[in-house]
Formats: sequence, structure tokens, C-alpha cells
Amino acid sequence: MDTGIIDENYANSENQLNEVSKVHLNTAGKWGQFLAIMGFLFSGLIILAGLGMAVMGGAMGMGDEFGAFPFAPSLIGIVYLLLGLVYLVPSYYLYKFSSKATRYHNTNHPEDLTQSLEGLKSMFKFMGIFTIVMIILYFLMFIGIAIFAGSMSGL
Repeated sequence: MDTGIIDENYANSENQLNEVSKVHLNTAGKWGQFLAIMGFLFSGLIILAGLGMAVMGGAMGMGDEFGAFPFAPSLIGIVYLLLGLVYLVPSYYLYKFSSKATRYHNTNHPEDLTQSLEGLKSMFKFMGIFTIVMIILYFLMFIGIAIFAGSMSGL
């Protein structure tokens, strides 16, 4: 049962991690750094692809006819651009976590541990909110498609 009372010995301790936990945190930090760098790289590629699609779609001068696309190709480029920018955020938080985690392994400075865990918390919070938003958008798209299909069957 949580009484809200903090054990005085725990509150006054340094709250440092043991050696095994430090090794695990350091390993997680190294893998997190790799994944964050890959995230930055792929975000950049997605942004470049989005810019290319937006520019090329607008430069093609298709007017009202979009060929095989049901909408303007430049719109796809804008969506890619936005997704690339959104993906930068969790990559940044993951990089913040990983760099502070590996620094903590080397320095044992409690502030590095705190900032590392703050970056990890921020990444999970962002990804959780983003996941909820995407689920809502998929649900709304499903309803929109069902309404559209229902209206088309009545014609």
C-alpha cells in the first residue's frame, strides 16, 4: 500500500545505479544512438523525397488531369514532407536519451541519468500521442470510406 511517505534512507541516498544496470543502460544508449542516427538519416531522405515530389509534381504542369493519381502529386510530396518532419521528433528524443545514457556510464553524474530518462520519457510520450492520433485518423478514414461506399451503392 502506498502511503505517500518516502523512506528517509531512500530519500537521502544517492540513487545511483548498480554496475549491471549501468552496463544495460550503456548498451541501450549505444543501440539508441544507432537507431536515432538512422531515424535522422531516413527522416532526411523522406523530406528530400517529399520536396522532390512537391517540386516535380508542380513542375509537371498537369493542370486538372493528374494521370494515374486521383489527386495532385505535389500533395503526396507535402504529406511526405510532413511525415519526415514528424519523424524527426522521436529521433531527437532518442538521441538525447542515448547520448546522456552513455555519458552517465562514463561520468556517474546523476544529472546525466535524469536527463537520459527524461529523453526516453519524452520519446515514449510523443510516440504514444502520435499513435493515438493515427488510430483516430484511421478510424475517421474508415468511417469516411464506408459512407462514400454506401453513397456510391445507392447510385
